[in-house]
Amino acid sequence: MSKQCIRNTFTAAVFLTCIGAPANCAPVPPSNSRVESTYGKLPLRFEANVGQTDAHVKFLSRGKGYNLFLTQGEAVLSLQQTAGRGIVRTRLVNGNPRAQVSGLDRLPGTSNYFSGNDSAKWRTGVPAYARIKYQSVYPGVDLVYYGNQGKLEYDFVVAPGADRTRIQVSVQAEKGNGVLTLDGNGDLVAATESGEVRFQKPVAYQLSRNGERQIVSASYSLMGADRVAFQIAQYDQTRPLIVDPVLSYSTYLGGSGSDSRGGMAVDASGNVYLTGSTDSADFPTLDPAQHAYAGGVDAFVTKINAAGTAIIYSTYLGGSSTDQGFDIAVDPIGNGYVVGTTTSQDFPTVNPFQSANRFQYSAFVAKLNPSGNQLLYSTYLGGSGQTFGIAITADGAGSGYVVGETLAS
Repeated sequence: MSKQCIRNTFTAAVFLTCIGAPANCAPVPPSNSRVESTYGKLPLRFEANVGQTDAHVKFLSRGKGYNLFLTQGEAVLSLQQTAGRGIVRTRLVNGNPRAQVSGLDRLPGTSNYFSGNDSAKWRTGVPAYARIKYQSVYPGVDLVYYGNQGKLEYDFVVAPGADRTRIQVSVQAEKGNGVLTLDGNGDLVAATESGEVRFQKPVAYQLSRNGERQIVSASYSLMGADRVAFQIAQYDQTRPLIVDPVLSYSTYLGGSGSDSRGGMAVDASGNVYLTGSTDSADFPTLDPAQHAYAGGVDAFVTKINAAGTAIIYSTYLGGSSTDQGFDIAVDPIGNGYVVGTTTSQDFPTVNPFQSANRFQYSAFVAKLNPSGNQLLYSTYLGGSGQTFGIAITADGAGSGYVVGETLAS
């Protein structure tokens, strides 16, 4: 019988300011390009459990800061970082509790576990597989876990005539708020104490007879606080359908103090730009515009490569009091635009529109070159009342557009 495939992996005024040449300052809509990037990608290797972990586990996968356990009835992702521990459990709603679980595509090499002095508890020659198959999780439906370019994905394989609408997934995040959300990109997000677990929006397609992809519209549908189903448009039910989300989780960036993220942007090459605030004197810096922590709370600006494996640049940005980066944008050539709020009287300014802090809280706006080691400009922005810089976007002509709140009259 042929099969179809469904793949899964205070009252204030508002201001808007343009910073740049007057001819370039026509209002533009804010950018919708900000997305959460994928870090700490899950591996391609699934070990059989032959006694090296809890007996309920059938297969496991280990990596830096996480463990993934596949049991008879659920997948358990355990995140362990300095900030805390988080666990995300995914389980099929009303699925077959006796589905047969097996490893597919044996990988070369084995693992050995020599723990303690009792050789009877040692485990050697532990095999690993590229894919794990759960057979008949629903009538006519199989589930296959596998890795693709370091990310975890899972496929539902649905036979013709089977009811794909029965497929629902329960996602429960421990050490978090326990509520699933959909972001503006259609990704499913579960927050934990130790990081953010993200199920990327499914990309659905069918292969034509000559092998070309034909896209089919697909999305998540929230069925409750911890339950999700799939919405799929009409398709040719005589051919396989592939719906392909990706499971990923975020990694950590910071030092030994308190570090918080304010905003994120992504350029056309997939590099990630982050801003936020830190009171860590050992926050990781690389080729910085500001080498040293200035005291209090400093803003930071960090650029990470598209793979999430290396910092391209990272810099402090602030004075001796409190400085917080709230949002960041990037233009087509890689200049970074940062907006935030500062109470520092010595915030670093370069070619400023406003050179002094006129009140306890003022907004700041800064532009960094593509290498992150030079401020092209940096300025206070505020009046005689509290002013907060909240959001920023940039155009192709090098102008920044800022929105925020102010109590200044």
